[in-house]
Order: sequence, then C-alpha cells, then structure tokens
Amino acid sequence: MRAARPDKEAPVTRVPYLAREDLDPAEQQAFDRILGGRGEVHSIYAQLLHSPELAARVSETGDYLLGRGGSNSVTANLVTRETVVLAVARETNCQYEWTIHEDKAREAGVRDVVVEGIKVRSKRGLLPQESILIDFAKQTMHGKLNDPTFDALEHLYGRRGTVEITILIGFTALICYCLTAFSPELPEGMSPLLPDA
Repeated sequence: MRAARPDKEAPVTRVPYLAREDLDPAEQQAFDRILGGRGEVHSIYAQLLHSPELAARVSETGDYLLGRGGSNSVTANLVTRETVVLAVARETNCQYEWTIHEDKAREAGVRDVVVEGIKVRSKRGLLPQESILIDFAKQTMHGKLNDPTFDALEHLYGRRGTVEITILIGFTALICYCLTAFSPELPEGMSPLLPDA
C-alpha cells in the first residue's frame, strides 16, 4: 500500500519512509551508520531502512563512490561521476535520480552540452572523453559493451578507474531501480526534469 502525503493528495510513494524511532535498538545502529556517512537519512535510504543492515551497506558503497572520507577513487572527480550518474539515470529513465543530479552535474562542471546531450540522447558537441564515458555506461547497462569502448575507457582512466566507473554504473543503476520501484517523492520545490523515454 502506498503512503499518502499528509495533505491527503493522491498516493505517491510505494514504500513508507522510516525514521530512527521506527527501528529497534539493534537496527538503529544501521541508521546511525547511514547518518554518519551522509549527514542525513531521507528519500531512498529512509525506504531502504525496511532492511536496515542492507541499507547501511548500500549507503557505505555510495559513500566510497562519492569520495566521502577522503577516497582517492576516480569517481571522486565530480565531472566524471556526475556524467556517469546522468548517463545511467537516462538509460533507466529514472526521473528522481535525473532531477536530483541535473543541477548537481552543472554545478560540478559538466558542460551544458553534455547534460542536454544525455537528456535528448544526442552526442553532438561532445568531447571524445565525454562520449566514451556515456557510451561505456550505456553499453554496459545494455550488455553490449564492445572492446573499443572498453579499451578507450581503460586508456583514459586506467584499470582501477575502469573498475571504479563500472561499479559506479552498477551502483547508480541499483539506486535508480529502487527509486523506480519505491517511488519516493521529489524534494519539495523540485519539478521533474527528465522527458518521457
């Protein structure tokens, strides 16, 4: 059963949000781990708390990929990370992830032509490195990764970077699939930014 908004509008989210007080003392430790890594527990993580330990482990993977705690991961590079996140959000048509990350990507330094190109599925005006990231994400997600794309990414980012970017693709897809399934509300004041498929 979907949880309705307090103002009794049509139901929005399929999985209710949980707060720390909704969990038993042992489960609250998982909540505290998420809070410690992210500084807040809301949206998808408040929904994942229906399985607290799994929620904490998902959060910890995200924290590493996002470069929290001084990670030297290639995904700590904001332009690289946000380009990949947008590519995955577009391939999964995940409205929530796209809407949250479109402005973040621009603020991180992702060029407008890249953001709009991913959105409308056009490569016009993209630099080779931008195209390679987007192609790698798209081909990986569709099970059609070719050797030239893999080799080009590995040439740019090295083996470790290729592994980390691949994990970022998988992690972002995981979050997108959960967002699609659980249907959380967009933050107040935000309107959907991703066009229909």
